[in-house]
Amino acid sequence: MSNILSSLVNPSNQTFIAVCVALSGLRVAVELTRFSPANWPISKKISKAFGQDFTERFHRVGLYICIGQIILWAPELLFA
Repeated sequence: MSNILSSLVNPSNQTFIAVCVALSGLRVAVELTRFSPANWPISKKISKAFGQDFTERFHRVGLYICIGQIILWAPELLFA
């Protein structure tokens, strides 16, 4: 029986991995362009609630996670 949960749990689901790598690549590309995530409306609300330092650390950790996903999952897509 194939459902959405079994397809996400299956580690060899290349479509899911490709989508995650593509979204991670988009996140890294946004960070490298002139579009600063700190200027987005959601970041401004987080900054008001928790402070600018928290917002910067939040975006930095998100960038590290995206880079890690690209490093870990891109070879699986290339060699599959």
